[in-house]
Amino acid sequence: MAKCNFKIGYSQPIESLIEQARTGIAQKGGTFNGDTHSGNFTVPSPVGKIVGNYTVQGSSIDFAITDKPFIVTCNKIESALKGLIGGSNYALSFGLSSEEGVSEKGQKYEVVSEEAETETEASTEELLKAKAPFDVKVSWSVGAAGEWIETSDEIRKQTGITRYCLCKQDDPTSHYQYVLYIQNTEHYCYYFYDQTDDSYKLDTFRNGQHYVRYNSKQPTIVRIKGS
Repeated sequence: MAKCNFKIGYSQPIESLIEQARTGIAQKGGTFNGDTHSGNFTVPSPVGKIVGNYTVQGSSIDFAITDKPFIVTCNKIESALKGLIGGSNYALSFGLSSEEGVSEKGQKYEVVSEEAETETEASTEELLKAKAPFDVKVSWSVGAAGEWIETSDEIRKQTGITRYCLCKQDDPTSHYQYVLYIQNTEHYCYYFYDQTDDSYKLDTFRNGQHYVRYNSKQPTIVRIKGS
């Protein structure tokens, strides 16, 4: 069963459009198998692989996305494919950026950030408020992939984090075992501590969804610091 279905119109010759898609996806390290009638493709992203197929119907293309990281929305995939059809290979970044860091105990980890679907500029008052430091204890254990957990009113007020998901990494191309997803409404620099007292820095320059991928023998998050 498809996780996303959408239709994208086109006006250029279908032959050149298919070759453009084939080239653009290949340049991103993906695969494309198809012709001017139908086909399938995979596209890598910083948080996992997007898998789909397409069928050409008149002056539009019907897309079905059969597998994707739960955190990458259907709207972002549709926008990325529209950009590809329009000639922008940059669109296949899906609005995600990644950066590797080193934890306090010398372990590598990866931070991935994504723009919110809708985002407004923070006022000076909000930014000053967001920089108020905090140090709180939590108990975020590893759960099921794709299940957001709403934070308590107290944690939301102190940290600006409205929900989280901590689960095992489901991207077979990644060498990290666990991934922590958060959604925030304040511009904080966070430090997430696991049960080994190792910490992972996540500096959020914008509000929205952010992810930390890491390895740990005791992955439960027990403490959060922010400034």
